[in-house]
Amino acid sequence: MTHLTTNDFDERGEHLASLAAETSPDPLLLVERDGTIAYANAAARVLFGSPLRGDDVATIVSLDGPSLCQLLGNTGMSRAATARAGTGEYEEVDLTIGADADGTSAVTIRRRTDVGVSTIELLRRATHDDLTQLANRSSFVERVASDTHAGDRMGHALVMIDLDGFKQVNDGFGHDVGDQVLVEVARRLRLSCRPGDVVARLGGDEFALWCPGIRDEVAAVAVANRLLEAIEEPIPISASVTSVSASIGIVMTTDSLLETGELLAKADAAMYRAKGLGPGRFVVYDDALGRDLVRLRALERTLSDAIRDDQLVLHYQVLVDLLTGDPVGAEALVRWQHPRLGLLLPSEFVPVASRTQLLARLGNWVLGAAIGELARWNRVLAEPLTVSVNVATSQLGPDFVDLVANHLATHELEPRLLTIEVSEEIVSGRPDDGAQYLAELHELGVRIAIDDFGTGWSSLLSLQELPVDILKIDRAFVNGVALSKRQAAIVESVANLGHALDLQVVAEGIENAEDREAARELGCDLAQGFHFAKPAPADSVDWLPPVRELRLR
Repeated sequence: MTHLTTNDFDERGEHLASLAAETSPDPLLLVERDGTIAYANAAARVLFGSPLRGDDVATIVSLDGPSLCQLLGNTGMSRAATARAGTGEYEEVDLTIGADADGTSAVTIRRRTDVGVSTIELLRRATHDDLTQLANRSSFVERVASDTHAGDRMGHALVMIDLDGFKQVNDGFGHDVGDQVLVEVARRLRLSCRPGDVVARLGGDEFALWCPGIRDEVAAVAVANRLLEAIEEPIPISASVTSVSASIGIVMTTDSLLETGELLAKADAAMYRAKGLGPGRFVVYDDALGRDLVRLRALERTLSDAIRDDQLVLHYQVLVDLLTGDPVGAEALVRWQHPRLGLLLPSEFVPVASRTQLLARLGNWVLGAAIGELARWNRVLAEPLTVSVNVATSQLGPDFVDLVANHLATHELEPRLLTIEVSEEIVSGRPDDGAQYLAELHELGVRIAIDDFGTGWSSLLSLQELPVDILKIDRAFVNGVALSKRQAAIVESVANLGHALDLQVVAEGIENAEDREAARELGCDLAQGFHFAKPAPADSVDWLPPVRELRLR
């Protein structure tokens, strides 16, 4: 049996008192003698519309007669006052001055009109998600922090839930249907919970479940299975039916007490591991995953320095004309020459860049380095090469278009020699996915390629209308095409489609002469793969003699 000391009870009492103040429906301020606001609870922050801490209370509350600062310390005193809400409007309120401790007084604010309804509604909006009516991230974190406080020795389980295939629902049916799916999933999660469990929407299609008192991993796994079963049931939408699945990460607090941020990070790591296993899977956090998390955090801390300190390098994979066999270009592939871990592939650090808001910096570096290297090569070549650079949807925007134009001008490179490769998700015709910026790049003369074509959910109508120049058939259809009639039929159909739309067609993943010949006979124009050359740094490419000569100069 675990024995709680007097200090444990004192700490827990203080924590619960703090939690009660934060979640009170009445706006509450802690004000120092000079009028500086030391604390504002959630209701006060919603009412006044700013963080408040450090602000002068006189800027939001005024009284007739003595100022509020002059009245501080008068425990129990009430006064009528005028409050300036965050909307800029003024309203009459009643102030009650509470106990004074160490020169700081508690000031409770009550609105005179619809006090019970309006204040509680404001608090509800501050603590709940508007769409699903579940708890929001901030209130969920507060609850987890409360239950994992140092005075609490119970075991708990935190379950992180991320929907699989939700983007396809949004792209295929529209955001209104996507919202309906989120509401239905939220309803199912509530019905799958025990009394006392807390379910929240953390943002987008990510949910979380807090299960107090679960000490047994078997019980937590049973919860995950129940959630997956509920989520995967078909969802009727108007006259149609759709479905989604979920990836789930679980972390237990039985063995050690963890900070809330640590708990969320571990559950998130387990969830991403589950997502990597395929849809509809769950993973329980363990020591091995912990080591991966340590490595991930180390990369997060050092990636910014790597970009700054030139630890990144580009490797180039040749692009070959299938009719002549000549190199016509190269795809620039980024690598990280880590001082301790060695050469890291993009799969190890690009997700880190996405999670730490470094993707734009990383992409900008790749773009500038690739254009600069190509310009250097083309100065000694009779026939200029092209270079392809992969770009994430999130990078596309007006700043990116300007960046491309500036790099091309700086290196005096013809825009037609640069190809921007994007994934199929961009080909949805939705402006917010960056499709409009493809048109601006194309107007500059830059060529646009759809990478890994055939693996996504692209719209053929959008493909026809967008300024796309190149289709790259995914290696899943190309590798082994010489031995598979089904793969051959797919490759030939995509090649015919591309040519009908005046597009060049590239076969990715060629690894032997048989697949090379099959791709050529099926109508592909260009190809790349290990059969021609493995990706290599600029000073090591052996597929272009003039470049080798340049290297020796």
